[in-house]
Amino acid sequence: MEKDIFKKKWQIIEEAKESILMAVSPMVITSDMLIKRMKIFNISLIARRNELYYFACITTNNLVILSEVTIQPEKKNVKLCIRTDSSSVVRFL
Repeated sequence: MEKDIFKKKWQIIEEAKESILMAVSPMVITSDMLIKRMKIFNISLIARRNELYYFACITTNNLVILSEVTIQPEKKNVKLCIRTDSSSVVRFL
């Protein structure tokens, strides 16, 4: 997915179809670790800006799932924000 398409989809999807998870990692997460781990699960890096990472994936039934990941390595904090057109998926996150 290209950056422009990601940005348009992100803006179109309502905040009601958004899920946010905050966590503290038991270890420091580096940029390379995050990108490699997401790639293992077929989640593609779309863009990166400082501590913000934007990812997208398409499920086998063509559902688009967009995510924004914020990592703060010095505090081991991780914030995951997911948006998708399917509110049923958001409930499970």
